[in-house]
Amino acid sequence: ERREGMEARPAAEKALITSGRAMVISTLMLVSGLGVYLFSNFRAVLDFGLFGGWTLLVALVLDLVLTPVLFVRFDRR
Repeated sequence: ERREGMEARPAAEKALITSGRAMVISTLMLVSGLGVYLFSNFRAVLDFGLFGGWTLLVALVLDLVLTPVLFVRFDRR
């Protein structure tokens, strides 16, 4: 979008609209897959599911919030 002349903020908003839904769905699928490990009796597997899912959720929030802000803030054009 930037190459086609769109300003940084509208380009970031369009990117979120077009790819944000796919990011959310794929992250929720991965977190639910790791959620199965929460039913394990083996502590290491349970911890892996807990921390893996938590890490993915935090990464999703940062991707949806922080990345567009940084993109607009440090735009070089």
